[in-house]
Amino acid sequence: MPIALIPLCPKIVAGIEHVFGHGTGPAKKQAATSAIADVLNVLAGVEGTPGANSSAMNFIDDMIEAVVKVYNDSGTFTHATKQ
Repeated sequence: MPIALIPLCPKIVAGIEHVFGHGTGPAKKQAATSAIADVLNVLAGVEGTPGANSSAMNFIDDMIEAVVKVYNDSGTFTHATKQ
């Protein structure tokens, strides 16, 4: 996976949260995963790098989990509480 995509992950995760804020966690994670995989596949066609293979997808999954944890812990992402 191109190292240049690492800073892109938080931006994609934040964008997905902005657009699908009321969606479920798994649905938002799938949207972010798909978006990053699409970028990897485009880069593969342009740069001849590997696309979204299983190794890259495992890394993407871990990266999304880490970004969401940081955003949740910092209060960047807030969740409505049920009353």
